[in-house]
Amino acid sequence: MHDRAAVARATGDLGTARELARRAADEFQVVLGLEHPYTMAAWTNLAVFAAEWGAVPQAYELLQPVAERAARVLGPDHPDAIRAEANVTLIRRDLLGPSPDEEQEVLQRLVRALGPAHPAVEAMRERRYLHRTLDPQPF
Repeated sequence: MHDRAAVARATGDLGTARELARRAADEFQVVLGLEHPYTMAAWTNLAVFAAEWGAVPQAYELLQPVAERAARVLGPDHPDAIRAEANVTLIRRDLLGPSPDEEQEVLQRLVRALGPAHPAVEAMRERRYLHRTLDPQPF
């Protein structure tokens, strides 16, 4: 379902993407728990889809606790934790305006974690939300 949400987003069907992402996040949470990396990735993508849909305040409310949880569970230097923090930074930018120092700091952390040519790094440089793809699930 999570991958179907990504396909719907890629084809421009943000409403379907958001609906499928919500179902995926809910189901991952039930099966794997809130602190599982797949669950956090699914909630991150749901927040990103919401922001892209135009529901930026709701996206912030969804993502802020996920970013805090990812930093606590995975560690603040884990790529998924940095991705979530980068998205929080971009959502705050949409809500409150630019914060160049904060954006640069998150970008540098992404570069250290993923390398300068990684697609997530490129997305942050271009101030695009960072999506998280998932490996095939074993269930």
